[in-house]
Amino acid sequence: MKKKIEFLILKLTENCNLKCNYCFELLKRKTITKRDINTKKYKGDFLDEIICKNIVLTGGEPFLNDNINYYIEKFSNSNVTILTNGIFKPNLPIDVLKKINIVISLDGDFRIMNSHRNINNEQFKKIISNIKFYIKNCKSVTINILVTKKSINGNWNYAIKKYKNQVAYKVSTPSLIFTPETYKLDQEDKYDLKNKIINTLDLFNYRIKCSSDLFSKEAFLSNYTNNIERLINLEYNVQSNILSIFNRNISNIKEVEKVSNIIKRDSDILFKNFLLNKSDLYTFNPFCILENYIYRGTYG
Repeated sequence: MKKKIEFLILKLTENCNLKCNYCFELLKRKTITKRDINTKKYKGDFLDEIICKNIVLTGGEPFLNDNINYYIEKFSNSNVTILTNGIFKPNLPIDVLKKINIVISLDGDFRIMNSHRNINNEQFKKIISNIKFYIKNCKSVTINILVTKKSINGNWNYAIKKYKNQVAYKVSTPSLIFTPETYKLDQEDKYDLKNKIINTLDLFNYRIKCSSDLFSKEAFLSNYTNNIERLINLEYNVQSNILSIFNRNISNIKEVEKVSNIIKRDSDILFKNFLLNKSDLYTFNPFCILENYIYRGTYG
């Protein structure tokens, strides 16, 4: 009998068509390689052993995988989301696009995108053009806005002001461990960003859908179980045949629940200690805290 999976990240490729200055995926691969973390492969065909409710196709840039259509069709009964930098217009039938959720990275205006992602003006125009295409043809569109030390005082909310309620938004913050120091936000920045998000929403009378990976201690604890569940993501790399949760590799389907429970147990200990003396308004990114603890053994 196939195992039911609530949420899966499916990494289609390590390749990318951009060289972002803050690329956490590149730094993550280098860090893991240096530490020679256990790279045991999955024994079997993982994708044939599961039924997945929600699946996210990612990379690198997932549209660089020539077989992306195969994975979309394979999970046609799932809620499929594709994370893309928006440079490519997908070669997919419109009836397929209508069933797909698209998440595009747009960190701000051209100046910010050039600083973050080294893109030129032509590439920026392609992203803007493709967002219009996605809005017209996809099931849903979310714009992911990564706010860094270099953009927090700039036009980071460019997309919100441009597209208003045509799309949803996710405001993200940099990894504590896999991001260059010059892009990381300090605690004061996080408080500032939280207020700036509120002020931006207020401009549109809260008629836009906008989420953030920043939580106050009070908000995180008020829905603690669900918030922990969202942090522990199963990831499968189709090219290397490696299944993992963070840096814990899994060799067979029976190990999935065991590894998940171990990380949940560790998370309970981590957050109880981390939040012990923090005020209810203390603002933080829970995923970054857990990621930093698992890879480094510290809170950051």
